[in-house]
Amino acid sequence: MLRKFFKLLSLIAAVLILMVVSTPSAHALWILEQDFTAVPPQTSSLTLADPEIAIEVTADSYNFPLGEQEATQLYDKHAVFLQQGDAVDFTAVIPQEGLYTIWFDTAVPDTFLNPPEAQLLVDGAFPTIDTQRIVFPIFYQNSGDEFPLDRYGNEALIRQENLTRWSKVPLRDANFSQAYPLQLQLEQGEHHFEFRLARESLLLGSIYIEAFAPFPDYDHYLAENDLPDSSGVFIELEAEQPAYKNDTSIRPINSRSLEVTPYDTYQLVLNTLGGESWDRSGTTVYYEFNVPEDGNYFITLRALQNVKSNFTVFRRITINDAVLFEELNKVPFRYDTEWSNITLGGDTPYKIHLH
Repeated sequence: MLRKFFKLLSLIAAVLILMVVSTPSAHALWILEQDFTAVPPQTSSLTLADPEIAIEVTADSYNFPLGEQEATQLYDKHAVFLQQGDAVDFTAVIPQEGLYTIWFDTAVPDTFLNPPEAQLLVDGAFPTIDTQRIVFPIFYQNSGDEFPLDRYGNEALIRQENLTRWSKVPLRDANFSQAYPLQLQLEQGEHHFEFRLARESLLLGSIYIEAFAPFPDYDHYLAENDLPDSSGVFIELEAEQPAYKNDTSIRPINSRSLEVTPYDTYQLVLNTLGGESWDRSGTTVYYEFNVPEDGNYFITLRALQNVKSNFTVFRRITINDAVLFEELNKVPFRYDTEWSNITLGGDTPYKIHLH
């Protein structure tokens, strides 16, 4: 089952719509709130390594007891269970000097409110100030499928519960203010890494050291992904019913506008998601869906950005945990007082390959 993820930032989303141009299987949308500063990586005076370089360090090489918690059964590799103050270390041989990103397979089994935080040292020192505080996500899901009703017949919020879910988390600045994951300049040769858990508890699987490469632009993505267009598929998702999210403050809200669904003349219906309750950098919602065949899809969001007057805000959209091309790393949403259908790519919609 494939998953598709969308990331957005501070706007209200009422409906997410997928229309064919084409694709079967299961997917999910990831919508992220972020105070986004589209600052390109500073690579002009630094060396880019071969983008094919990817090093995986598995948990059985950490010289730390392997975890036996129930959540480790959800992960198909070795994992360790870390508590506050625990540390693991390993060495890795870097084949070529250049910029590298660091990724962590993690899950959070025990914490409900406070996200785990960790530190990363390379060769006995913090390579940047941002490696002194690495924040890992906690996931939540609705405890039921339908909104309960209060004594007046209005819809109320569904109780949230913790969701233990493994994810591959990039090393980022804690404020989520940069367009790319952090890049560490590493020289060729052997390096010693130490990962310290500074807060809460965490299940840690593999750690990945990958050569940094900027996202391709849309034209390059399209040329590299030659799938046929299709027709006859229309998938509609209600934004107020995400599959899960990483912050309980992201809440469904009511809109009395006739331009959103569902709508009720007499009762309050929770028919949108976000607004002023979705304004913290890094907060994310996820959607999952099934598509009937491989191919190209258009993606449209029924959205309203009326929080920042006369400003254009930018959102990051990822599909299956990846930004497919540069334009999805900074999708613009302009100020408006009316709801509108915003198709990714605008007048020339992006063909999103799903398979």
